[in-house]
Amino acid sequence: GYVSLDTDSCLYMLYDSTGHMQAAAATFMDDCIHVDTQASCTVYRAMLQADFETSGQDEVPTDFLGMQITRDRKAGTLKIFQEKYIEKMAERYGVGLPTSSRAPTPLLHTTKLDPAADNEEGCNPRLFRSICGALQFASHCCRPDVSQSIKELCKHLIDPALRHYKVAQQCLSYLLATKDLGLTYTKHAICGIHDCIVAPAVLEVFSDVLFTECMLTHWSTSGYVAMHCGAALL
Repeated sequence: GYVSLDTDSCLYMLYDSTGHMQAAAATFMDDCIHVDTQASCTVYRAMLQADFETSGQDEVPTDFLGMQITRDRKAGTLKIFQEKYIEKMAERYGVGLPTSSRAPTPLLHTTKLDPAADNEEGCNPRLFRSICGALQFASHCCRPDVSQSIKELCKHLIDPALRHYKVAQQCLSYLLATKDLGLTYTKHAICGIHDCIVAPAVLEVFSDVLFTECMLTHWSTSGYVAMHCGAALL
């Protein structure tokens, strides 16, 4: 199967007759990760080198597109996190660790991100879009726990108020306080929903909807998450 993620990236997956994935190749611009047997990876690299100048290694790189990857072969786990990226973004936007003694959260449940009022102090739209983009990249890579907060912030990209920017800074502060968190995939059996044991090869998909969430437009919001090998895929 072939999936085009956007104009700069794509994902190619090869399955056998039983539906099990045998190989995969993820490409973003001029960076590529190919997952297969050692022999197949060697052939794949030779095919690329026939037409392009390439550099690479046999193991998955520890740093790839702003993500850090650690692998524990004995435990059968692979973790993706973004500690370096989050630290860099926090420095860029002047964000420090949360000052409250309570456990940090990306967005307080009492926070209402209404549109900016006419007499409200505004924020530089370019700066606000920049920090939202930085947060969105983290949520797409390995921090789905901030996805809901990013969704709320991105509703105000056109005319942001200063309070919207402060909420974005709070979200980044949360990421800084939890920068060691990420997605950990495992090859062993794991605990799924309702405490049932789910084999790592099983794909679980959950969805939910909140009807008429927005009080202004009465639009509903739907969402989904796909779990595989113990962590989120989509």
